[in-house]
Amino acid sequence: MKHETFYLYDDRKDVSLTTYLLEPTSEILNGAQRPLVLICPGGGYLYCSDREAEPIALAFNAMGYHAAVLRYSTYFGTKDKIKPNADINPDPDKIFPQPMIEIAMAFELIHSYSNEWNVDSQAIGLCGFSAGGHNASMYATHWHKSIIQNATQLKKQALQPAFLISGYGLLDLEYAMAESYRSEDPQELELANKLLLATTGQSMASNEDLQKLSPVNAVTKKTPPTFLWATSEDKVVNPQDTAQMAVSLAREGVPFEMHVYEEGVHGLSTANYASANARDQLNNQANHWLRDVEAWLTRHISLDSHFQN
Repeated sequence: MKHETFYLYDDRKDVSLTTYLLEPTSEILNGAQRPLVLICPGGGYLYCSDREAEPIALAFNAMGYHAAVLRYSTYFGTKDKIKPNADINPDPDKIFPQPMIEIAMAFELIHSYSNEWNVDSQAIGLCGFSAGGHNASMYATHWHKSIIQNATQLKKQALQPAFLISGYGLLDLEYAMAESYRSEDPQELELANKLLLATTGQSMASNEDLQKLSPVNAVTKKTPPTFLWATSEDKVVNPQDTAQMAVSLAREGVPFEMHVYEEGVHGLSTANYASANARDQLNNQANHWLRDVEAWLTRHISLDSHFQN
């Protein structure tokens, strides 16, 4: 395996791309180039979760795909956890759309090494969780717009993701903020406020601004085939986000598959011992998403063409 970390900025260590690349061999797929899954961990735009990084990459490796983890701009940096009592002072270098632009920068880096890394540059897809699902979904619905097209030396279809996978993604920011403000839980309100400040640099945002930051409102026919999954027990990101994204995809005729598993808390990641830090992060029903997404990927990004007849 080629396992290496690249920093996207010369003067920052918090934004990086870490590769999990399968070594080519003539004994497997005739040594052909493989698709790559670019992973955006969650963490509320406050940090990037380790639980939704390497365990996810290794799971896709086991399916036969290259993987890479993008640690995009977050308020507290790459390795820091959420600090409950810390004040948030907006950082213009980290607020949106910078995390989304960094996906384009990761695409550019992958393209530049595609031959060396044995990557099929026409088959780079996105996978994101929670806030990372928001970032990945925003990119998937905006890749063709000037904000992305002008961000790097890549242009047009070179920036197009081949697919999108969203796990319990924060896909309707307007709805999420409204639900938080209706809550009487001070911790939920504090977290929502930190998320908004880290994302937008504002303590308050208009409904119009929140709508623009909600992928459910940005789906077009240019949005790639999408796999959605969530759990109905999620108390952090309402599964309505996932359902509404499915409605938007259906309206535009974008191929999609959706799974809402009955049980499971927020932040399940692989939902098995590869990523669990507590017993409630183990779920034998929700971890079927790995099996389901593998079957879905096989239909959309087939490896069969690399077999000898």
